Amino acid sequence: MPHGKWKPPNAGRSAPAALKHHLKVVYSGFRDKHPSENPAVKRRGAQIAWASAKKAGWKKGPDGRWHKYR
Repeated sequence: MPHGKWKPPNAGRSAPAALKHHLKVVYSGFRDKHPSENPAVKRRGAQIAWASAKKAGWKKGPDGRWHKYR
């Protein structure tokens, strides 16, 4: 089912596929519950997805690349 112009938060081209997948899954779950096209709702979905990724252990290392520390 299309969700308008919703796109998962951008983690960057060099981000690992696992991080991109995590963001996509969390963001998609949020948008399924909140189908509004309101920019504030979209922004909140992105915030939730990033918070979930960080809670799962994803951090940028000293080399500037994403690493999972858990």
